Amino acid sequence: MIFKDLKELRECMVDILSDLIPVHSYHRVIEYIDKLQELDLLPETKELLCNKEIRQVLIKNKIVRSYEVVDWLKQKRDEYLDLMEYIERDKDWKTKHNIATE
Repeated sequence: MIFKDLKELRECMVDILSDLIPVHSYHRVIEYIDKLQELDLLPETKELLCNKEIRQVLIKNKIVRSYEVVDWLKQKRDEYLDLMEYIERDKDWKTKHNIATE
């Protein structure tokens, strides 16, 4: 699995896809992920189904070639995790120094 769970995959796609693909495709992917979360399937199966849907959208919108999708997803996951880590460190630093956070 590329992502820890479907929630992580969803949050990553929310951050990344909104700027890359048309709104209707974006909403379709997010709704697909949300629907899969409700199904009684193994987490690995859910991620595979999500990745298939994401792959179709990425290829259709010429964001990435078919053979690069897995590497692209891994790269975007790493970028997302780095961003979340930075936000957490920043929040901790502001809390430690009594600076108002949003």
